[in-house]
Amino acid sequence: MGKELHSENMMVVVLIKSAAQAIPSYCMSTFLIPISLADELQRMLNSFWWGSKKNGGRSMHWLNWSKMCTTKDTGGLGFRDFMNFNIAMLGKQGWRLISDPDALVCKVLKAKYYPTGDFLNAKLGHNPSYIWRSIWSSQVLLAKGIRWKIEYGRNIRVWTDPWLRDPKNHKMETLPIP
Repeated sequence: MGKELHSENMMVVVLIKSAAQAIPSYCMSTFLIPISLADELQRMLNSFWWGSKKNGGRSMHWLNWSKMCTTKDTGGLGFRDFMNFNIAMLGKQGWRLISDPDALVCKVLKAKYYPTGDFLNAKLGHNPSYIWRSIWSSQVLLAKGIRWKIEYGRNIRVWTDPWLRDPKNHKMETLPIP
């Protein structure tokens, strides 16, 4: 009985991860989904995981959904948190704007939204498209984790750009020479 229950639970985990969480991935890689939609999707997965009582009532939820979204090695089941996953997918698009500026979509977005600057310093602008608003929302996430590769140093602003590995302070601590 114990092995059957464990294998049935593992099949449900695989079903949730491979189907229910994978289906909205395409939309989440381009559009920022509303918080209410992410909450509803997580509520549906939560109900699917815990099941329902035979008489139509609610079943007991033995573990908080946020705990189930943590990694397996920290005691969770490794389910995705939809909002975090959505921002991460949009961050991938933002990274593409930074790392591949010669791509057509990058040139179009740059010409419209940040013609004289770069993605990390771009403003939301007046009346932006929903796609730009979505990708722009990942700007904060990218700015936290991005580091420069020095190479020739022509494009580095040594005193203001984050380029040191210290997680608490990744900018120069000395004052610039006037």
